[in-house]
Amino acid sequence: MSKAFFVGDRVSTLAFRPLGVKVLEAEDPDSALMQVTRAVNEGCTVLLVTEECARWAEDALEPLRARSLPAVAVLPGASSPGDGGQERLKRNVEKALGSSMILQAAEQKGV
Repeated sequence: MSKAFFVGDRVSTLAFRPLGVKVLEAEDPDSALMQVTRAVNEGCTVLLVTEECARWAEDALEPLRARSLPAVAVLPGASSPGDGGQERLKRNVEKALGSSMILQAAEQKGV
């Protein structure tokens, strides 16, 4: 059974409370790092984090990206513009392909 956790600001967590996701509030860099660490220590298998909290807890999240569990997804928060996902997707594609050549070709074609 998966254990899903959501780490984010108070307003962003409101949407996840009724879904059965364990909600951990974080309003600053220290609490974001503490809550991500707590989720991992409690055995989470799915970790959802707002963009702002992901920036604050980058040092804790980076080693998790090399592991199969927990699966980490960064989501826009209630007050975020949601523009961090594009760059993260680009980095993940580059990592998977081992090169950014395909992305550069797509950009030149206007895709």
